[in-house]
Amino acid sequence: MYREKYMQVKPPPPSQLDSKSLSIWATWSTLSEKEVAREAVMKGTHIELAKLFLSRKLEIDDINKWFKNEIDAWILDLLLRKQIYRVMHIFNNMGADPITEMLTMFLDTSCKELRQIVGNHLMKHEKLDEFQIRNWHLLSAIENQPDILMKLNEKYISVNLKCISQESDEWRSNIGTELFFRMFDFHLKTLVNAKMAWSCLLRTNIDLLKYWINLYYSKNIPQTVINVPNLDIENIEQLNEVFLNLEIDEEMISQVTDEKYSVDQELQAEILNEFAKFGIFNNCDRKSLLLVIRRLLKSDKINNIDEVLTGTMSNLSIREFNKLLIDYCEKNNLLSILNVCYPDFIKLDSRGSNSRTIEIISNNYDLSRNINNKQLLRNNIFDTAIFLSKNNLVDYFSSYPLILLSIIFFTEGITIDDLLSNRTSLKIKDFEINRETLLFCLKDYHHLVHFCNKFSNINDFTSVNHYELLKKHAGIQVGSIFRYVFEKTALPNFNSPELIQKYGYKKEIDFTYFLKNCRPLYAYNFFKLQYLSQELNEIDYMNCLEKIYKVAFQNFRCKGITVSCIAFLELLQKKSYSLRLQLKSANIIFNSGKISEAEIQELFSDISANCEEIYSLLETCIIENINLDINSSGPDLTEALKSYSIVMRFCTSHKLQLPELFLKFCAERDLWLPFLIYAQIYNYPVDIICKLVQNFDSKSLLEHIGHAISHEIQLEEVKNPLMRERDSRTSLLSRLGMRLTDSSGGSSDMSSHSSYGSMANSVSSDFLESDTLDYQTNLLEVLIKCHNSVDPPKALLFASRYYKSSLLAVLANSYEPDSVIMNWVTWLE
Repeated sequence: MYREKYMQVKPPPPSQLDSKSLSIWATWSTLSEKEVAREAVMKGTHIELAKLFLSRKLEIDDINKWFKNEIDAWILDLLLRKQIYRVMHIFNNMGADPITEMLTMFLDTSCKELRQIVGNHLMKHEKLDEFQIRNWHLLSAIENQPDILMKLNEKYISVNLKCISQESDEWRSNIGTELFFRMFDFHLKTLVNAKMAWSCLLRTNIDLLKYWINLYYSKNIPQTVINVPNLDIENIEQLNEVFLNLEIDEEMISQVTDEKYSVDQELQAEILNEFAKFGIFNNCDRKSLLLVIRRLLKSDKINNIDEVLTGTMSNLSIREFNKLLIDYCEKNNLLSILNVCYPDFIKLDSRGSNSRTIEIISNNYDLSRNINNKQLLRNNIFDTAIFLSKNNLVDYFSSYPLILLSIIFFTEGITIDDLLSNRTSLKIKDFEINRETLLFCLKDYHHLVHFCNKFSNINDFTSVNHYELLKKHAGIQVGSIFRYVFEKTALPNFNSPELIQKYGYKKEIDFTYFLKNCRPLYAYNFFKLQYLSQELNEIDYMNCLEKIYKVAFQNFRCKGITVSCIAFLELLQKKSYSLRLQLKSANIIFNSGKISEAEIQELFSDISANCEEIYSLLETCIIENINLDINSSGPDLTEALKSYSIVMRFCTSHKLQLPELFLKFCAERDLWLPFLIYAQIYNYPVDIICKLVQNFDSKSLLEHIGHAISHEIQLEEVKNPLMRERDSRTSLLSRLGMRLTDSSGGSSDMSSHSSYGSMANSVSSDFLESDTLDYQTNLLEVLIKCHNSVDPPKALLFASRYYKSSLLAVLANSYEPDSVIMNWVTWLE
C-alpha cells in the first residue's frame, strides 16, 4: 500500500541532469523519503541531488533542516544499536568530523544509554580530557540519586554534561564528595574534597571518620574492621589511598564541637578521644590539663604520654603539657605530684613568685642522682626550710632545731663546737648562723647543748656491722641465710646438686619433645626405649600418630619440624603420604592469605570433620593461580595439571567427590582439549561430564562435545552378507590391505597375520595377560601396558575401543603416523 503511494509521487527531474543522475532519480521515485535520505548519506555521492529530489517531492522550502533532522534521528537509532563505525561513515560522507560530532553529541545528550555508548568510544580513542571524564562520572552518579537529580531538573530543562561543566568547581567537588561516600564509586575519588568529606562523615558515618583519623595519622592500615554499606572488602585499599591524600587540619577538628553540625556529645567524645591517640587536641582541650588527661585515659595512651606528645603529629608539645601540669598543681597545692613527676619534665626558667617550687623540686631530683654530695644535701635542706618557713627561718629553726643541726652537720669544715665556742659562723645565702642564733634556736633544748659540748671532741665510736643490725632490728636469721660468709664457703648457685635436687624444675618428656627440636632420630630411639618392654597395639600406634599430626600442624610453617615428623613416621615404617599431602595443602592455603595461621591449625586439628571445608579452600586457592587461555602452550597445560593434581589427591585420600572446578574453569574458557584430557586421565563419570559440558561458552563446542559424550555409537550386527559387505569400515580397511575378522569366522581368518582382527586378537591377549582389566584403571597404567606390549599402536587401538577412550586412538597415531586413517576410524567408534 505504501509502496503504491510512493510510486504515485514522482517529482519531475531537472532538465540539466545527466543520464546517470536521471537513473538514480527514477530509482528514488520508488523509495520513501527516509530511504532516499539514508541511501544518499550512506553512499555519500549524491547528497545534494537527494536534497533536490526531496524538496520537490515533499514541497518543503527548508529541505536542509528536514534532511539534517532525518539523518540525526537515524544516527541516534544507529548509536543506540551500537553501530558506531556506521555512524562515523555517515559523518565522513556528510563532510563532518566524526569525533567532533560525537563529542558534541556526548556533551549535549541527556540520554544515559547514548552517553555511555558514545563516551566509551571516545575513551577508547583517547578523545576525552580529564575534565570531561570527571564530569561524566559525576553525572552518571547523580543520575542514580533522585534527590540531587531533582534539584538539577529544577534548574535546567535537560540535564547533560554541559550543565555539569557550567557549575563551579566547588559545587562539583561537594556533590562528588557526598556521592562518593554514599556509593563508594571510586571513579569519583578525584572529586573528593577533604573539608566536604569531613563534614559529610561527621553527619553520616562516625565509624568511617574514626577509621580515616587512624589511617591518616598512623600511616598504617587500622586493625579494626569497618562495616560500611556499598563497600566491598577488595575496595578497602582504594579507600585507604583516598583517605591518605586528604589532609585533616585544625578547622576540621574544631568542627567536631561546632553546634552547627549537631554532633551528639558521646560521638564528640569518641572522635576527640581518637585524635588524642596521636597527641591532637582541639583548642578547648589544649587549655585544660584535666581534659587532656581525660582524653589520654579514654584512648588508653596515658602510659605512653611522652611518646604521644613528642610525636610528629601532636599539636600539644610536652613543654606545654608541663606548664599545664605545673600551673594546676601550684593552684591546687598538689606539689607532691610535681615532685614525683619531675624526672619526666624539662626544667623551666624562673616563673615569678612560684619559681622556688620548681627550684626545690629540681634540687631534690639532682640530690637523688648524687646522694653522696653533702653540700647539695645541705643546700636542699636549707631551701626546703626557707619554703616551709615562709622566709622566717629563726622561728622555724627554733621549732625544729634538728633541721638546723643537720645543716651544720652536712657543712664541710665546721662543727657545732666551732659555733658554740664562737670561733666562726656559718653563712648560707643571706642567712648567718652564729653562736647567738644557735643558742636561741636551742634555748628549749638545754640537754642538747650540754650533749654537744660534752661529745664535741670524741672521735671513737663503737663499730657495728650490717649483719648485727639486720639481726637486731629486722629479726633476720643471718646465721642461716649468710652461712656461706661465716663458714667461708663458696657462694651457692643453681648448678649445685643439692639445690637442684631440692628446688630444681622437673618435667617428663616424650618423643614429641625431640620432634619439636628437629631431632627425628632421637625421637625414634626414645620411642623405642619407652615401649621396649611392651608390644604396641593398633590403639597405641593411633595415639602416636595423633600426636605426630598434632605437632606437625601446630608447626606447619616450620620446615624443620614438619620434616622431622615425616621422617619419624618413615622410621616407624608408617606411610607419610597422607601427612605430606595435608601439610602441603595447609601451606598452599596459608600462602593464599585467605585465612590466618591459627584458623588453619584449627581446621587441620580435626581433618575428618573439616575435610570438605579444607577441600573447598584448597581448590579455590589452586584455581586462582592457574593461568590458562586459548593461546597457552603444552608446558602451561602440564604445569596447570600438575598444580591441580594435589586437589585430586586430597579428594581421593579423603574419599570425597571428584573435583569439578578445573573442568568448569576449562569449559568457561572453551579449552576443550585440556577439558577432555583431564576427564580422560581421571575417568570422570559420564553424568558429571555431561553436566560440566554445559559451561562451554561456544555453542558449537557445547553441542559437539555434548553429543560425543552422551551418545555412544552402537553398530548392529548385519546378518545379510550383502549388507555386511557394504560396511564402510570394512571397505576402508580392505583398501588398506586388511580386513575386520569375525569371532565366529573360520580358521583361515584366525590364522591370517596380516588381517586387522587377527592382530587385534593377539594384541588383546598380550594386553590382558598381566592383569584383569578394570574400568577404574589409571590412564598412565594403560599407557605403560600398551607401550610394553608386542605391538604398541595396535594395543592402544584395542584399549581405545575397550575403554571407549578416543584419546588412546590419538596417542596410537604418534607410533604410526602413516596409519592415520585406521586410527581415525577407531577414534570415530
